[in-house]
Amino acid sequence: MKQSVCPICEQGRLIAIEDMDDAEYGGVRRRLPLHYSECDVCGSETATPEQTRHNKRAMIAFKKEVDGLLTGQEIVALRKRLGLTQAQAAKLFGGGPVAFSKYEKDDVTQSESMDKLLRMADQIPAVMPSLAKQAGEDQLLLRINESRIRALETRRYVSNELKQAGDSNASCKHHAQQFKLIKSASAMEDTLDVG
Repeated sequence: MKQSVCPICEQGRLIAIEDMDDAEYGGVRRRLPLHYSECDVCGSETATPEQTRHNKRAMIAFKKEVDGLLTGQEIVALRKRLGLTQAQAAKLFGGGPVAFSKYEKDDVTQSESMDKLLRMADQIPAVMPSLAKQAGEDQLLLRINESRIRALETRRYVSNELKQAGDSNASCKHHAQQFKLIKSASAMEDTLDVG
């Protein structure tokens, strides 16, 4: 950070400092990073807008965690698992055009209902086509459906292979290979490739 003139004495330079400070919320105590500046002449302490924003984000993330809500980092990971951009996530889940940017930076706390909806979409990917359809996201809906079709086709292939192998004629090695194919098909079906 570039040094600026102290707004109090107008003679000294502000030196950026990163410290740790105790915070308490909901009966939980934690040490959080605290950013501020101190004048090298008069000793006054102040915070720049950037430092204030950093401090606010750290406190919001702490409160989200205590309240059992997804933190900004968790929302980023969830959105990426679902293969969505921030704009697509805002259209599918609501909250406004820049909502996910704010949630992910811990600038604001998402509502409890938004948090539940995000968790549901992550745990039950089958809701994604319905959300995409309701949001009018035809291209995203098409990608979701194509992904589901590929997963179903893989599952059918695996099922046919198992039928052809027959339990009595198949070797242990063949069963192991088929088991890997089933796991792969299940994983593909469970994880929608929308990116």
